[in-house]
Amino acid sequence: MPTPAPPTVPVPETPQDPSGLPAGTTFRFILLITALLGASAFIYNTVYLAFAPGADRAQAVYEQCAAAAGRAGEISPAVNLPDYFLTCTAEFERTKAPWALAGVASLLALAGLFYWADPYVHVRRNDLVAFAPEADAEDAALVRHLHELVAEAGLHRPPRFFLRRSSSSVTAHAFGRAGWYAVVLDAGLVTRFRADPARLRALVLHELAHLRNRDTGIECLTRSLTWAFLPLGVLPLAAALIGTAPGDALGVGLRAAVLLGLVFLSSRAVLRAREHGADVRAASWDGVREDLLTAIAAAGDIPHPWWKRSLGFHPTTEQRRRIVHHPDRLFRTGFWECFAAGLAAMSAGSGFLILWWLTAHEADPLNSRWAAALVISPAVVAVVGLGAWRTAARSDHRIRDRVFPALGLAVGLVLGRPLAVDSGMAAPLPRLASSGAAAAALWALCLAFVLVLFEWWAAQAAAAWGAPVAPRRAGWALGWVAASLILSVVIASWMVLTDAADWLGTVAEGVRADHEAVAQVAPAGPYWLWSAVHHPMQLRFAQWTP
Repeated sequence: MPTPAPPTVPVPETPQDPSGLPAGTTFRFILLITALLGASAFIYNTVYLAFAPGADRAQAVYEQCAAAAGRAGEISPAVNLPDYFLTCTAEFERTKAPWALAGVASLLALAGLFYWADPYVHVRRNDLVAFAPEADAEDAALVRHLHELVAEAGLHRPPRFFLRRSSSSVTAHAFGRAGWYAVVLDAGLVTRFRADPARLRALVLHELAHLRNRDTGIECLTRSLTWAFLPLGVLPLAAALIGTAPGDALGVGLRAAVLLGLVFLSSRAVLRAREHGADVRAASWDGVREDLLTAIAAAGDIPHPWWKRSLGFHPTTEQRRRIVHHPDRLFRTGFWECFAAGLAAMSAGSGFLILWWLTAHEADPLNSRWAAALVISPAVVAVVGLGAWRTAARSDHRIRDRVFPALGLAVGLVLGRPLAVDSGMAAPLPRLASSGAAAAALWALCLAFVLVLFEWWAAQAAAAWGAPVAPRRAGWALGWVAASLILSVVIASWMVLTDAADWLGTVAEGVRADHEAVAQVAPAGPYWLWSAVHHPMQLRFAQWTP
């Protein structure tokens, strides 16, 4: 639909970000997408086993290769059993890779189609019409005012402006994607332009703040991926589980339910946060705060059942007013946000492992976990590190602002690993390590302590750098890489530890037996030192289970 060329308005100096840093919505979105694609890899692997020709011989192939590896080990102790097993199953595993890659590619293609078509569908579905300033003087004055607001918001490229004639509401909203952004004004708001210009200014600046925050495209991508995942992810998985053994179906279904809940809640958090971010940014501009509060109060809340209010994607009037009065709440990274980041990281890591095994199944099992940790840690650092930077920027930050996010991330990693989709291949339901609940709790506490130290280090680095002043792009990149490498070591160690839990008792027995044998013929030193050196070495060779 053609839009008249906007009048030329000089662009003033760009208003500063009220937080000194971006809202972080992009980083959370990247983490969410990583988890979604990781789960898709597992789903398409499951679909292959359920429907592909010849897939029913998978169990027989695995059993034959495991038996062959055992016989080879009896003949020659020098045989590397994991490598032998992987080489034996390589031909069968190669047939899975095209299914998984084609499924992920189809999901992305359909989401891309939805993303491209979204603004056109939005215009047609809501019967929107572009403003025509040449029609009458009143419309021309409104269009000039709108572009003055564009300049006030610091946008160098104005969006398209549309009118929704079928709505008498006194509201506006922004929509669109990269290269195609628009703001819609309802007929009720346009009618009140002359009587209440302050309200129109506040509401339009709120929508333009969405464009300044660059979250409108993220909203469109979130919706597009969600709609694409339903027919190409959820439905194929449900079809694949029909006829599956009850134990396996329960394990896969539980993990799928956790993932879908994570996707929904993360999407809800992102969309709610973008509304709060637009309110805070618009309220920071000259003369907008009180008018925005008045407009928020006048809008009121649409009555919904309590469950729909709790699960809604749009914050309530009271929540919006509270954020405008206390904007620092928007820039705190809390327990639940980091908990979701931990769950998403484990889901994403498990999906990467599945893709790695299907496309490069002869890769070393331990190295594949290091590679998975390197892939997912930058997104986790972006969420946690940005929160640490904001914590250091606030003058009233407290110890809990560093401890609670670290504990949330730790709990997410602890619960996320047994619930990760690749764990469902070995165990139908999450279970504690065979070494017992006490040992599992001890390792979880150690992980939490390490992550508290990591959060403290990130906050101290931000304070030393001079937060809230954002460093240059090169500085961001250097700090991001350094923090990602550190966190990848933590995540990879946790993945190896949890995946090798069943071996820990055997490894500990072997290490103690070796220490006693050496001590009989030569000084072996204290057991704790011997264990610190040899326990990781034996774990390195025993951590993989066919």
